[in-house]
Amino acid sequence: MYFLLPLLLAVAHSACAMYVVADVVEVFGRFEIGATAAFVAACFLVVYGAYFAITYLFARRFTRE
Repeated sequence: MYFLLPLLLAVAHSACAMYVVADVVEVFGRFEIGATAAFVAACFLVVYGAYFAITYLFARRFTRE
């Protein structure tokens, strides 16, 4: 729960922001932001996944002691 809820909130916020950003980008020209958004989402998931793994490993180590 400590990791899933913030992740879902970030995804919902990003989806709303991408809707607005896509409209703004369309006003200034025809630039495809799909590939850039996918790259940023992948980077976010890697960092968030590493944070989850490190936290899980340390918490497991402390509970075993």
